[in-house]
Amino acid sequence: MVSSFGIPFIMFYYHQLDLEHMTAAWLLPIVPTVVAAATGGVVAGVLSPDLAFVTLVISYMLWGIGMGLSFVVMALYFHRLTVHSLPNAEVAARLCYKNMKLSIGYWGFIFPLGVYTAATIRLAATLPSVCLAYLAMMFIAELVVIWVGVAIGTVQGALSGRLFQAPCLTRRLSMDLLCDAEPLEESSVSGSRK
Repeated sequence: MVSSFGIPFIMFYYHQLDLEHMTAAWLLPIVPTVVAAATGGVVAGVLSPDLAFVTLVISYMLWGIGMGLSFVVMALYFHRLTVHSLPNAEVAARLCYKNMKLSIGYWGFIFPLGVYTAATIRLAATLPSVCLAYLAMMFIAELVVIWVGVAIGTVQGALSGRLFQAPCLTRRLSMDLLCDAEPLEESSVSGSRK
């Protein structure tokens, strides 16, 4: 729940957001509450009846919060796509080229691939399908390769310090320093006039 409410609060407080530049990434802070809710049903199966009941109630509450917030964000995103349309191909290509350097955001690819892989494994086990079993093995191999690559890049970026550089925070800090400096200049000018 902290991520579902805390990260959007930080986004709204520290960043200058407008609907035209909204992305589907706004859904990412909401995902942990839905995942925790789904996990609660599995965990409740091995608990005592009293604890299982409490776990299920909390899971349903988390699910309701997560789904409610995700419907709001999806409605906003649909509105953004309707009013401001899709970005043109030139902008999308520039963004893809610009974001080729490894960043902490690449871990965002791991979770959906892992969920998709787990679903394919489960589907292959439920339906006796050799094709799905081979597809699941391919997904596992792909997931391991991507995970190892991102993990190595994360460790290298952490050791070099480039992983922790946030241009948006640097811009915000410099803007705050400029805003703080303006009143000092005005007061010194008005003081020199007296």
